[in-house]
Amino acid sequence: KALNDVEKLRAELNDYQRDKKHLKEVKAEFLIVGFYSDWLYPPERGKEIQIAAMNNNIRSSFVVLQGDHGHDSFLFSSKTYSNLITNFIES
Repeated sequence: KALNDVEKLRAELNDYQRDKKHLKEVKAEFLIVGFYSDWLYPPERGKEIQIAAMNNNIRSSFVVLQGDHGHDSFLFSSKTYSNLITNFIES
């Protein structure tokens, strides 16, 4: 179990270092949309991305929506999803 914890911590640290390096180059604002049903990239990962963006002075918004299609939920349009994207682009 300890070895698994160390490997998990190492992977998280690598993700953090990678994100930190790449975020320094960003000049845009972020709209991060998660779906409760997404098992591949759960909403917690979206929140981590938002926090990393904020720590690099990048304006960001994070929203979690209902979705019935797991990880593929972002492929299916809904009024809420469409309005969210439209409002972000127009702001």
